[in-house]
Amino acid sequence: MLAAALVAWLAACKPAGDDGGATLRVESVGEGGRAETLMRQTALDVTSQGLVQFDAAGQTVPGLATSWRIADDGLSVIFRLRAAKWSDGRPVTAEQVVLSFRRLLAPAGRSPLKPLFGRIVNAPQVASGRLPPRALGISAPVSNVVEIRLSAPTPELLQLLALPDATVRRSGSAAPVNGAFLPDTGDTAAPGQLRFKRNADFHGADSVKLGALNLTATPDPTAAVARFTRAAADVVVGGGIGSLGEVRTLTKPASLHVEPVRGVYGYVANVRSGPLADVRVRTALAMAIDREALVRRLFTTDDVPPLAGLLPDTLVAAPVQPGWSQLSFEERLATASALLADAGYGPDRSLVLTLRLPAGRGHAMVAAAVAADWLALGVETKLLVEPEAAHARAVARSNFDVAVVERASPVDTPWALLAPLGCAAHIGGYCNKDADALVAAALAVNDPAKRAEALVQAQSLMLIDTPMISLLVPVRWSLVSPQVSGWVDNPGGHHPLARLNKTPRRRLIN
Repeated sequence: MLAAALVAWLAACKPAGDDGGATLRVESVGEGGRAETLMRQTALDVTSQGLVQFDAAGQTVPGLATSWRIADDGLSVIFRLRAAKWSDGRPVTAEQVVLSFRRLLAPAGRSPLKPLFGRIVNAPQVASGRLPPRALGISAPVSNVVEIRLSAPTPELLQLLALPDATVRRSGSAAPVNGAFLPDTGDTAAPGQLRFKRNADFHGADSVKLGALNLTATPDPTAAVARFTRAAADVVVGGGIGSLGEVRTLTKPASLHVEPVRGVYGYVANVRSGPLADVRVRTALAMAIDREALVRRLFTTDDVPPLAGLLPDTLVAAPVQPGWSQLSFEERLATASALLADAGYGPDRSLVLTLRLPAGRGHAMVAAAVAADWLALGVETKLLVEPEAAHARAVARSNFDVAVVERASPVDTPWALLAPLGCAAHIGGYCNKDADALVAAALAVNDPAKRAEALVQAQSLMLIDTPMISLLVPVRWSLVSPQVSGWVDNPGGHHPLARLNKTPRRRLIN
């Protein structure tokens, strides 16, 4: 009787949250709808799986597929599926995988991944409606095998397949799911919040330590930081350059994780009209910025590397640098002054530019530093600060002299950063058909050396044109509570929540 009473007492006094695992509270931040988009992507990632998935370090590992084989020519990938099932008990079949991709790439699909999947056979034609969905190069030879056929080798295909938008789903808003968590329909979530509970039928359920997830979208980073500081949130994700300075001053260094992304932060130029239609002006402005001093004053070079080229070295082994990058800063200023004078600007005709930027202390600090460098050339810069959504619309319409752009590639490939500089995008009126042809050639070739050579030539042509004034490699910051384990910083910023764990605060329930 004494032993039974002791067991009962110990059970009653165990820490809260031990039954079924702890609840992880995650807030996504970002204005202009970015917080909501990130929350939706996180919801996809926890409730559904792709053929492959990311591990905690951002590496691709088996998902719904246990194995895959890539053909020697790189034009076919065959996946063998595991015995997984949906939350309604039905098995996941290869045909359902095919149907999921047909919906993703259909004309009505709004996934941002559609352009990146353009090398799946017939994907562009299916996406535009020129061919029916059944023409897509994804098939199910048998119930547990999926084949993806490609028009050109795609080294980044596995990473693309691990992204949340590429997870395998059934149609319908309340369709069954196949991931580590289920939507928690039995609890009323607060506005802007989504709740999930662990899926006991998930094939990897034994490896999931969390019992539940609460996801919240918070456009204001400062508000999210405040909730994290008072322990009302366990993880905050999605922060960028605009709020990095603020979060540094408001939080403890041990909780702050800063990850350089595969991207570029800088100013896109209007090459179609206005003063920057003259390449001499664009080149002079690019040369006159002391990027090393800028990041040293505002950030740290460890967190935020300066960047003069179009691609960071995390995407290509030897990124191309502009020809003037070998000059000293004094030599660059002298050359830039000569270029402006040659373009007709000087004491008798000053150059006045409007720089559009989204709201955010970090954006304003960078703009002020750049404006100070340009002032040394006699260039006056007027800052036009606007909400992020309005700024994005202005960039899409090419309504600017120069405007802030912050671009990142979701996977280890340069295409996502080069595409906005292509003729199809036509941002700022820019188009170089020779550079476009070289990028297309790099996409089509299976020889890594030839691919790299074509990319170098394309970047060289674009750098001569200077449609984009690169400044630095952007970063993403996150806040992670000391109670949370399993978080691993990685260049892709991939942090699957199902791989995290949370140690509950020690609280006895009597």
